[in-house]
Amino acid sequence: MSLGMSQMYSDSLSAALDEVYVYASALDASDIEVLYGSVSAAPTVTPVPTSHLFEGSLVAYYPFVDGTTQDAHHTWHGTPESMTTTEGRDGGTAIVLDAERWESVTLPWEVVRDLDGDADRTVCLWARIDEWKGGYLFHYGGSGEGCTPGYHVMECREDGTVMQGLGCQS
Repeated sequence: MSLGMSQMYSDSLSAALDEVYVYASALDASDIEVLYGSVSAAPTVTPVPTSHLFEGSLVAYYPFVDGTTQDAHHTWHGTPESMTTTEGRDGGTAIVLDAERWESVTLPWEVVRDLDGDADRTVCLWARIDEWKGGYLFHYGGSGEGCTPGYHVMECREDGTVMQGLGCQS
């Protein structure tokens, strides 16, 4: 899986990325809203998550603390190990992707090894798009066969940031 560029190393993106979550289940729209705290009253979520991370099906979580690409859930760290930072979600740090320098983050195969074909999955992330030239927020191989998009949540905020979640259900 790559963040900010296709796996063919084309279509780069100029953006800041933060709070990347990868799940081996299809979270619904209310789960994604709870995850990103974008609702004023928490909706009913069944089953109730053990934390804000919905840990039951969490595969990887990249908070990009101080620009590192370390997985806070396992040890499936991204490459490169650190990147330039900017202010991110909630005032913390986010990584900067510069399309002119073809910057991206490559996540190890363990992150997506069980997400091919008709497997349920969700990828959530926070992004501030600086320049969109057909780039990718995230990309991983496969043709997408067996994936029926169950929902797509995207919120474009006044400050230019985007909250996005995409869930696929078998």
